[in-house]
Amino acid sequence: MSEEKNTKIVIRNDAERKLKEVNYFSAVGIVALVIFGTIHLFLGNKFFVWLEYSMALIGALNIYLLYVSKNIKLSSSVILLLMNILYIILLFTGGISNTGVFWFFSWPLLAFFLKDKGGIVWVIGSILEIIFIGVLSSLELISIPYSAVQLSQLGASLLAVSLLAYFYWRVQDGYSVEMKERTMVLYQEIEVRKSLEASLEKSVRQANSSNEQLEMTKKAMLNLLEDLKEEKGILAKEQAKDEAILKSIGEGLVVMDASGAITFVNKVFESSLGISFEEARGNMFVDLVPMMENDKIVISSKRAIVQVFKKGKVVSYPGSTIQYYIRHDGSKLPVAITATPILENKMVVGAVVVFRDVTKEKEIDRAKTEFVSLASHQLRTPLTAINWLVEVLLAGNAGKISKKQHEILGQTKKSARRMAELVDSLLNVS
Repeated sequence: MSEEKNTKIVIRNDAERKLKEVNYFSAVGIVALVIFGTIHLFLGNKFFVWLEYSMALIGALNIYLLYVSKNIKLSSSVILLLMNILYIILLFTGGISNTGVFWFFSWPLLAFFLKDKGGIVWVIGSILEIIFIGVLSSLELISIPYSAVQLSQLGASLLAVSLLAYFYWRVQDGYSVEMKERTMVLYQEIEVRKSLEASLEKSVRQANSSNEQLEMTKKAMLNLLEDLKEEKGILAKEQAKDEAILKSIGEGLVVMDASGAITFVNKVFESSLGISFEEARGNMFVDLVPMMENDKIVISSKRAIVQVFKKGKVVSYPGSTIQYYIRHDGSKLPVAITATPILENKMVVGAVVVFRDVTKEKEIDRAKTEFVSLASHQLRTPLTAINWLVEVLLAGNAGKISKKQHEILGQTKKSARRMAELVDSLLNVS
């Protein structure tokens, strides 16, 4: 496709050059005809005046026709036809002092210039015309100002000039063909160079675009890394803060993953159970810390943490329920337990157990119970004596009493009985 395009360009350029040459030649011919017509006008040769002026007008019209139609063949044929007519007239009239015959030597050059290889036809035709006119003149059928010898010399000279013009045209044509080929090669090289330049420019643009994208990506990645670094720092601070808070909680705390393995314990856990975080990490909580209730070992399925994983709900065992964690040394730790699930998308992904040492609470309850029991027994003895003495008085064993005294003693007996019932209630509670 590129080679065909280059060929069209070369042909178009050649045609434009030919068009300009024909226009220039026509313009020169018109100027020459006008000059010769003017000369003949001063010489009083009206025939040549009208002839040359008419041919100049036709030449001008031919230029206009060439401008409109761009038909170089038609325009060059019109020019050659007009010149041929002019040469024949000069042959019959002789021109100025019978010198018109010399214009015939411009005919081969003109023919080959306008028609290229087709000019040979016009030259041969012209020579045949000269021979034909010479034959007619020798037969005295027409009268011309030249003898048969002069016409034969004209024909021979014209033939020699035509051959020279032909060979010159062949050389020029070969050179022109070579130039066209070189021009086509040059155009092809230019097209290839343009294509390579366009491809290189496109590659450069793509490379620049890729570099810009890479640079933008690099900046985005650096910004993202900076953001991640800041977020990591914030998370690290938050994590350290959370760990500090969890470690400082006054109750024991243990965190487990979805399998029940320990992932974190606080200081209270370590001090209460005598187990360090390094010892606890990765172990199953229910295996590491056994639990007792009412002097019996609680099986794993009944443990609070297992119930949390099953139900996904908070499970609590308050201090009123006597439960104990068994330390490594075998001692018991009374605890109040709360187990809480860690949920993610409604799925249990871990759990947190918080336990509180209720040893002091148990001691306080025991002391309170002992106090109430002791106080109740101490109160019961005088109440019994009071009831017995009141009954003795009411029975009259200590002497006769008045009605007023009887009522007072009855009220005293009732109060003592209520006091005794209250003491019995305290004993039952203790």
